[in-house]
Amino acid sequence: MKHSTCACYLLFALLVGAGCSRVDNRENDANVVDVEEVKSLLESGQVEIVCQWHNGPVELKLRDGRELEFYQPRIDWITSYIRDNDLNDKIDLVLVE
Repeated sequence: MKHSTCACYLLFALLVGAGCSRVDNRENDANVVDVEEVKSLLESGQVEIVCQWHNGPVELKLRDGRELEFYQPRIDWITSYIRDNDLNDKIDLVLVE
């Protein structure tokens, strides 16, 4: 099997396993939170998975089953915030192209 085919299968398996699914919540503002709420959720351990897509909002999968999203104040803010606050071991970060 070619490396590119293996990489595609691996990426697909990771996305399905991590629970990332692109959902358009623009019509449901109840699922959109601001950066301060995101910080609070991250620091309190309520976030299980963060899905950062190439563009658009970042998705948060909470441990209680809720799914929220937010818009980053700058590119890759979420990855820096997780790293700078030593949250790498507590949160699964999935980067999706």
